[in-house]
Amino acid sequence: MFGYLLSCYWCSGIWSAIFIGLAFLYIPNISMPIIFVLSIAGAASIIETFVGVGIRSVDFLSSKLGK
Repeated sequence: MFGYLLSCYWCSGIWSAIFIGLAFLYIPNISMPIIFVLSIAGAASIIETFVGVGIRSVDFLSSKLGK
């Protein structure tokens, strides 16, 4: 059952958010560096998604224009 909860990205995100939120409420000094690292990783993921979409768009348009 635990493996099933980890196979779904949305489920994993909800459980992680609950655990990190509770950790921040009860032990903020320990959880703050973890939250900081995860927030940087999330921002990098968002930037990588936008860059990847832009690269695929340029490749698609280049193939249609014959360049």
